[in-house]
Amino acid sequence: MKEKKALNQLISLLPMPAVVIDNKGVIEEANISI
Repeated sequence: MKEKKALNQLISLLPMPAVVIDNKGVIEEANISI
């Protein structure tokens, strides 16, 4: 999924709160990755 890769890049660039606000679906995956 290209979108997931893009979201992963956003997670790397943006602070967690911003990512959480922008992509609620990514919160769980982001927490696992971090």
